[in-house]
Amino acid sequence: RNRLEDALQIFNSSLSENLRADKEVVLFTVKQVGKALEFASDDLRDDKKVVMTAVEEDWTALQYASQTLRGDKEVVTATVKRNGKALEYASEELRGDKEVVTAAIKQNGEALEYASDMMRGDLYVGLEAVVNTSTAIKFVTNDELRENTELLSAVLNAHGDRVSQLRMVLQFSSKNMRGNKEMVLYIAKQAGTALEFASDELRGDKEVVMVAVNENWRALESSLRADKEVVLCALNQDGNALEFASDDLRADKEVVCAALKLSQRALQYASKDLRGDKAVVMSGYKWRQYYHDNGMIDTRPLMAHFDTAVQNVEFVSEELRRDKDVVLAAIQQAVEKNRLEDA
Repeated sequence: RNRLEDALQIFNSSLSENLRADKEVVLFTVKQVGKALEFASDDLRDDKKVVMTAVEEDWTALQYASQTLRGDKEVVTATVKRNGKALEYASEELRGDKEVVTAAIKQNGEALEYASDMMRGDLYVGLEAVVNTSTAIKFVTNDELRENTELLSAVLNAHGDRVSQLRMVLQFSSKNMRGNKEMVLYIAKQAGTALEFASDELRGDKEVVMVAVNENWRALESSLRADKEVVLCALNQDGNALEFASDDLRADKEVVCAALKLSQRALQYASKDLRGDKAVVMSGYKWRQYYHDNGMIDTRPLMAHFDTAVQNVEFVSEELRRDKDVVLAAIQQAVEKNRLEDA
């Protein structure tokens, strides 16, 4: 016998009924051996603190919790996040709860086996399970998913990261699935660039687009490029997103200045008129303050993370390339960048 069996035997055979109901004794024991919860008193198997302590040590201890706590969403969610297959011990109601089931299959796709019939037939849940664990397909009952052999082949044979898999999900989905807003939102939150495979209607849906762009600014390339709010959202991540903005927005001073705050190189995507606007060009050479961990202030230009500022003068209009203020600002910024890199 191993030490776990020894500990369980001691707890089972040696403790009086009084000690089985002693919270201090039981808490100490389940903290060491979660399965010892089986031998605790009924009252303590219905004690949330005791049960949470037990399942933290051993997720299978959930089976010994009271019926009430096996139906407690907080307890069950915490347990299935440790091991999805703990869903087997959850109440019937929670095995049909989408949030609980999703938490379980994210940890282990095969936990779908223990979900309710409704959840096993849910398209979203089925895809989540298969993306996480390819063998979970045997528990999927959704006909649209099971019959889409091209999609399943792409997902089941995918190599690489989760973003690549989620892109494939939309790329090889049926027309109905690519137009399913709930599904597209779910994927866009994790793989914004997958938006390119969504239906035309959803690529024009601002709620969907904002979710995708917030996840990855490159989603702007296949969506609402003329929507100022969407474009500004992308620019808050990377000024070079200006490349994908509409002609009108690339001629919008507020939009271009927002881009230049993060990347002076974004100037190349601005309209010809704004590349000749001194105030716009100079806005890209403004200085910003950063705080080091030691609390000291370090003044550096916004372009510190990109190529030398002098090179970026090539995107300025011919007239401004002869402007003393612009040239000096570019040189000063390049020198400062080099100083910081050498520090």
